[in-house]
Amino acid sequence: MNIALGKIGKSILFGPKEYRTTKKSMTTGSIDARVCFESLIRFNPEHTFYIIGRSNYSRLPPEIQDKINVHGNVVDIWVGYKEWKKTVPKDVPEEHYPWMYIDYWLDNNDVEFDAGSFLAGGVLEYAVQGKTLKDGKPIKTLVAASNYAGPIHHFINRTKLPYTILLTDPRCYPKPTKDLMVMPKRVLSQYSEPLEVTHKVTYESDEMVTEKVDAVYSGIESLYVVEEQWDEKEADVFSLFDEPEPEPVERDINMMLFLNEGSPSRFNDLKKYVLDAVEDVKVYGSWSEKPLQDPRIEQVPMAECEHLIPRIKYTFCIPIAPGWCTGKFWEMAKLGMVPFVHPTYDDQNNIGIPEELRVKDAADLLEKINVYNNDETEYNRILAKLQDMLTDDHKSGKYINDMIMKNIMEIVEQ
Repeated sequence: MNIALGKIGKSILFGPKEYRTTKKSMTTGSIDARVCFESLIRFNPEHTFYIIGRSNYSRLPPEIQDKINVHGNVVDIWVGYKEWKKTVPKDVPEEHYPWMYIDYWLDNNDVEFDAGSFLAGGVLEYAVQGKTLKDGKPIKTLVAASNYAGPIHHFINRTKLPYTILLTDPRCYPKPTKDLMVMPKRVLSQYSEPLEVTHKVTYESDEMVTEKVDAVYSGIESLYVVEEQWDEKEADVFSLFDEPEPEPVERDINMMLFLNEGSPSRFNDLKKYVLDAVEDVKVYGSWSEKPLQDPRIEQVPMAECEHLIPRIKYTFCIPIAPGWCTGKFWEMAKLGMVPFVHPTYDDQNNIGIPEELRVKDAADLLEKINVYNNDETEYNRILAKLQDMLTDDHKSGKYINDMIMKNIMEIVEQ
């Protein structure tokens, strides 16, 4: 099959960390698209994957590209973009180039697409500048929208291929999709719910329709468990001795949260379920002025705290939206912490979080921390339970691959 890939609204940053870290961030960085798509490429040599969204793939050194494209089944359609731009008349606005290049590529490449899988990154409601009209006038949008959402919207509108949306954030879909006029067959989400999607009928008309699509819990948030393929070191065949195992680090930091305030603010939840009773805690992330008055909250990027992670015993997870689960639970468990969760976190019980980690309020959280701190057997038991959830298929990327490919096969057969 020919399968189209992209991240709507963002660039896919492939390869090792040094090729995808552009600036200090309040988070560890967006790895979702890279993990999903590198897994698909690695586990499916029989399919060809076309990078329809913008990415850094063709800018990577050849040896890095070869490690991603191990089966020779990757096509980056943007590889000729710079040369093509030289042929565009000077009076054409540059914001129109991305969707125009999609037309150019499709017109000059005889490829029939069987399916697509696109991760929702979210931008503005309109993205195809130069095609989309509103009130009879051409829309104007941010460069980020025209560059990173516009070409994927236009590709889907033109090819009308069956596709899935990969959804890791409820703020990214379905709202910013007014000029994406072909509905996904399925949304692979972190929460099961029906979604209503309102979109234009044509680029020119103001007529809108509302259609329904099912979002199904998929386990996509477990992508944070996939082990970093780029950390593998070549074996030294001349070495006579194995390197000694590093000394274990004592987990002497009681509790730390890597949490941004978000919108709407999560400060009230943080206060009610953590700060009101737990004094020995630090919260690092992006926060407004009022929360920062609490000395336990600091404006510090997670990237600057990586050296502390092996020392942290506990953390706490607040959902992006009520009921949702997130990658934070999986990521923190992988890092060896015990992640307590908000009472509405994964209220559909999709993950199978140990119920003892769900807290009623800050006093309940403190009581549970004290139990684990005062009973090493109990602490080791919950750690072992969490580690058992991190299966080999999760770590290798096979779980993510199998989940996405199963859904692709099903929508193709519909």
